[in-house]
Amino acid sequence: MTSSLSSSTAPLASLAESSKCARLSTEFFNQSCRVLARSLLGQTLCRRLSPTCILKGKIVETEMYPGHQDHASHSFNQKRTARNGAMFMEPGTSYVYSIYGMYHCFNISSQEEGGAVLIRSLEPLGYEDHWAILKANRCSKRKLASLRVQDLTNGPSKLCLSFDINKVNGNALDLKKSDQIWVEKGDNLPEDSIFVSTRIGIGSSGEASVNKPYRFYVKNNEHVSILDSTDPFKTRKRRRKEVKE
Repeated sequence: MTSSLSSSTAPLASLAESSKCARLSTEFFNQSCRVLARSLLGQTLCRRLSPTCILKGKIVETEMYPGHQDHASHSFNQKRTARNGAMFMEPGTSYVYSIYGMYHCFNISSQEEGGAVLIRSLEPLGYEDHWAILKANRCSKRKLASLRVQDLTNGPSKLCLSFDINKVNGNALDLKKSDQIWVEKGDNLPEDSIFVSTRIGIGSSGEASVNKPYRFYVKNNEHVSILDSTDPFKTRKRRRKEVKE
């Protein structure tokens, strides 16, 4: 997939233009898992695919995994393994792990020992031609018309596929210095624009973990993976769909 994304038909981004943006530093990442998960909303994840092609996406959904006493964290009970070693590295280190043997999830380490924030969804910024190419590569012509741009990055594994992030090229990177993946300053969102909910897909971790309000997402954003059942925006979307039908 990488070769097709970085070909001459892919949209180009000026490196000089990118350097003008403020890369987030240690001060930003060196926060508690909860504060970091909330603060990452509105910031811009950047991925260099080639010397002249940089993809960018606004972070619109995160989950916190503080480790230690959180049964859903890979670092529960301070368990350190070859797989989760990046969770114990300094704040602002990428932690990429695989699921189902073929997909990946991208996380960023926080202040806590073994804490990390999962990036669940992105809102693509610009590069319409690039996303059109991804759509064409992702599905058959029959399904192409029904696939929306937000379907390419509205989930942790989807965004890794679209941004070409995996364990080999994306794990244990210092995001404060890496020239492959980094985070730039975006929007500072007010508290009333953020919805707090429970995490997705951790049922096997036990009721205590399942019920913790450890997921954060931008309200009224079409790129969020799954809306909470109590979110008014979900009701409005359902009503709009019923009207169209």
